[in-house]
Amino acid sequence: MAQGPDRTLKKGDTYPPLIRALEDEGGPLNLSTATSVRFLARKDNTLIVATCTVTTIAAAKATGFLIGTWADESITAAVTWTIVTGDTSIAGTYKFEYEITWPNGKIETVPNAAAANPVLQIDADND
Repeated sequence: MAQGPDRTLKKGDTYPPLIRALEDEGGPLNLSTATSVRFLARKDNTLIVATCTVTTIAAAKATGFLIGTWADESITAAVTWTIVTGDTSIAGTYKFEYEITWPNGKIETVPNAAAANPVLQIDADND
């Protein structure tokens, strides 16, 4: 059986935000030193690019919008994609990932394997 999307929105939605803790193949990432984190979602020739904010895992859990169950105490931070007008204007199924820039200028994309990319579903407005 196919797994459903990690988050479903309607075309034009700007709420709720998408909040996730990030990890790579080595485990949870400490994002406190990241200089920037970008959200990248792709569907065919459509690309959504947005800058994320980094917050503590406690603050992320308090929103009620954190995706996933994070029992691992080593996870201390999460990222938030605050959706703005236009981000969800094209319906479809998107695979998304995060691009982290570290203080040394190196860039890490997570998940590291494209097959593991979470799915965002933007449904067409039927009104």
